[in-house]
Amino acid sequence: MTIEVNTPTLSPFSAEAGSLRPLLEWLARRAEPVVISLGAILAGLALFSIFIVVVGKSPADLFKLMYTGGFGSWFSIQNSLSRAAPLLLTALCVAFPARLGLVIIGGEGAVVLGGVAAAAAALPLVGSVSPIIVLPVMAVAGMIMGGLWIGLSGVLRHYRGVNETIASLLLAYIAIALMNHFIEGPLRDPASLNKPSTAPLPADYMLGNIPGMDVNWGLAIGVVACIVSWILIEATSFGFAARIAGGNVRAAQIQGLPVGRLIVGFTALAGSFAGLAGMIEVAAVQGSANASLAAGYGYTGILVAFLARHNPLAIIPVAILLGGIDASGGLIQRRMGLPDATVLVLQGTLFVVILLCETFYGRLKIFQSRPLENAQFQREDCMMEDTGIGLWGVPLAILAGAIRVSTPFIFVSLGESITERSGRINLGLEGTLVFGAMTAYAIAVMSNSPWLGVLAAMATGAVFGLIHGWICKFPKVNDIAIGIAMMQFGLGLAFFLGKPFIQPVAPHLPSIPLGGWSDLPQIQSALNINVLFIVGALLSVAIWWAFKNTRVGLILRVVGDSSDAARAMGLNPDTVRLLATAVGGSLAAVGGAYLSLFYPGSWNEGISSGQGLMAVALVIFARWNPIGCFLAALLFGGAGALGPALQSVGVTQGYYLFYAAPYVLTLVILVATSSPTRSLAGAPGALSITK
Repeated sequence: MTIEVNTPTLSPFSAEAGSLRPLLEWLARRAEPVVISLGAILAGLALFSIFIVVVGKSPADLFKLMYTGGFGSWFSIQNSLSRAAPLLLTALCVAFPARLGLVIIGGEGAVVLGGVAAAAAALPLVGSVSPIIVLPVMAVAGMIMGGLWIGLSGVLRHYRGVNETIASLLLAYIAIALMNHFIEGPLRDPASLNKPSTAPLPADYMLGNIPGMDVNWGLAIGVVACIVSWILIEATSFGFAARIAGGNVRAAQIQGLPVGRLIVGFTALAGSFAGLAGMIEVAAVQGSANASLAAGYGYTGILVAFLARHNPLAIIPVAILLGGIDASGGLIQRRMGLPDATVLVLQGTLFVVILLCETFYGRLKIFQSRPLENAQFQREDCMMEDTGIGLWGVPLAILAGAIRVSTPFIFVSLGESITERSGRINLGLEGTLVFGAMTAYAIAVMSNSPWLGVLAAMATGAVFGLIHGWICKFPKVNDIAIGIAMMQFGLGLAFFLGKPFIQPVAPHLPSIPLGGWSDLPQIQSALNINVLFIVGALLSVAIWWAFKNTRVGLILRVVGDSSDAARAMGLNPDTVRLLATAVGGSLAAVGGAYLSLFYPGSWNEGISSGQGLMAVALVIFARWNPIGCFLAALLFGGAGALGPALQSVGVTQGYYLFYAAPYVLTLVILVATSSPTRSLAGAPGALSITK
């Protein structure tokens, strides 16, 4: 693609400057981002210090250990650099689309599929082709796979108007299911008994380390990728066109710039970086493709990109800094007795504070324009034993799974429907849900009352919602970015505070045995309904009625459709959205309480299967209708129960592919019902994700 753009270039050192004042102003503009980012990091560390004091530890000791573990010796520096290597590439997966105003959060999917593709490309060649050829083949395979996967989000965005944030999220879950399918099935090494994986690469086919260092070549590849990316964005017509389109899409269209091709091209290029990160994990770290590919690098890369202000060169020091913080986690845990989630709490704190600082200084302009618009289901969540009742037992298994799996989705999607009806989106509900699960379990253990646990979860969910709503009321705040930050903060805080409650047993929420009329245990199990499921069903009807027939519902709809119209009626949109976000957070936390106090009925760090994140897709799927949210949650739960139900009658081939069924179903329906030329039916007019 060739883009002709004629624009005058004025250097601060040129004769037209006439004095030192333009030079000083130019230097100030260049220094300002660095000063703001450093100030935000210091402010985040100060806020985190208060938290450390509250838990009875010394911030000075913590930061000293953080420095020692990350950068205090040559060994720790190399460890930090090794951990930074994949973050360089996954951060580019976020930073590149951001230049066009796109928010891609599904880089994890490109990482895992890039790793699988690299392994699949290498294994037939091992032993017969030189490593000098095999390694580039692996890199190309990983990049192509990652590019195709994330590029699909760009294609759906441009041609069908599907929001790229939701599309990339759904694709990430589908990618993890595909990875598990391949490493458990067609590509599995028979010798990998305890941890399914592909056949290992021989030592001479591994990527190797940089000479004189115990750091693999992935670091050098990542640094080069960041430098080349900066040149591409800042010094080419392609990058200049992207910056124009990201700043003002109408101006770009008037200039004749191919906005659609830019969207597809930038998302595909972004995905290729994440796919390359997956290849490096296989060829330099793991030695094979296995479940460890889903290590969260795609999500941590979001934080790196935002802290670096989506500047490829700034990504390098930020990734090394976060790599050092991550490397120090083990030392902090041993010396201070703090949970390993301490690092995650710090990352979440830094994320929130950097976004606040950007907002107050009014310099974050990447998301002001929008062109044209960990995890999987756990096997035990919906498993049924092989009962020998035949194929007619499959519907019963799906029914039981739908009811059990859908309940947290019901509460989270109802909460998100209230929030989005006010014109705000909250992607932080995953953190709220997990923190609610931890809170409910902890209170239930200490009080021996599960209902007190549910009430406590509601209270903490409301607090998280209030924090999210308060931050989002400031001008130029991107609610999607804040949601991601709050999600990371909530997850870290839940893992940090919940460590002592993993072993204790809490009382469970009661259920109602509606299947007592039958002697078949399968029917009794399918109709053993938890009270919260019934509450969710009734609540969906009540919220639907309130939206249609009450003054509160009218106020919510007016604010959600137009802030100006709301102000003309004497309403305060910020206050309404603040309260709506708080209510949404409290309901999401109830969904978390269900997970820990009924099904699966325990507290651990892997309790959520992405229910909080998926709520946004379900609300759009349901067209912001609470009853539709209830039905969509049931459909999603039933689709998720399909695989275990078939396995219960002996159908085991392609087991993990069935885990992708609910995400594929949701994505297909979104594609079928979306359009690049018209708004989604029922969408609140002020909701940014549908514009």
